[in-house]
Amino acid sequence: IRECHGDLHLGNMALIDGTVTFFDCIEFNPAFRFVDVICELAFVLMDLESRGLFVEANHVLNTYLEYRDDYEGLALLNFYKVYFAMVRAKVALIQSQAKGVPSETFGHDKMPLSQRYVGLAERYLKPPHRYCALMHGVSGSGKTTVARQISAKTGAIQVRSDVERKRIAGLLPNEKSIDTLADSIYTKAFSEKTFRRLEILSQTVLAAGYPVIVDATFLSRKSRAPFEALAAVCGLPCHILNTVANEVSLRKRLEKREKEGGDASEAGVKVMLAQCKNLEGFSESERERVITISSEHILIDDIASALQL
Repeated sequence: IRECHGDLHLGNMALIDGTVTFFDCIEFNPAFRFVDVICELAFVLMDLESRGLFVEANHVLNTYLEYRDDYEGLALLNFYKVYFAMVRAKVALIQSQAKGVPSETFGHDKMPLSQRYVGLAERYLKPPHRYCALMHGVSGSGKTTVARQISAKTGAIQVRSDVERKRIAGLLPNEKSIDTLADSIYTKAFSEKTFRRLEILSQTVLAAGYPVIVDATFLSRKSRAPFEALAAVCGLPCHILNTVANEVSLRKRLEKREKEGGDASEAGVKVMLAQCKNLEGFSESERERVITISSEHILIDDIASALQL
């Protein structure tokens, strides 16, 4: 529970000098302002989705989770979204009956607003098709880009090893560990701790009713095994999204990323070359669940369809 805005939706936001600015918070009633942060976020997400902006809503949600580590809040997210959708439906009906107001207020899709909000609430009662997908590939092969696009397409939650590794070390996603910490966060022991953290988060996400994409290299069968076991317990297949790229592309991407900064990953060309030498092949049972993706020609619709079968 935090002191929040209390009425955070798109109508109470403005873009001023390139910065999103919130206004008109509920100052008169602390009981409305001190709320569960995931509740505050739910209103924003519902408002975006009511306008058909599902991709943008997913990006906001995943960014929030990366920075705030509020994965347990996912269990209540749809409950709050249903509540806000029904509140908006009621308001739309009241407004439609007010004097001097058209018989019904319409939204971007020409559907009566009250009807659209009720339809959205019904949609929230049917959560997205759950699946567990593991990214696979060396640094620079496009794992995070692919994971982000598929998450947006399918409503999945993306958990990143680069982000969680730094969280364990007390760093923000874009902080550089080499500039901040005396000890490396890329030792074998630290990596094992990171993968255990990813497993716990994946379990939390699936238990909340959402599909999960685990964004890590997953170069060894040993690293993939716990997630395959978790998916099996949930009655789900464990897909492996194998991203590939030629060495020239890998080098260019890593050199560009290192130069520009701003990403959670700190892996460079040297790390990538070492990873190429340590790649383990897929087992016979894994091959049936592997989807190989060229990061230069990403067919998101086809991948999303395969995951949601």
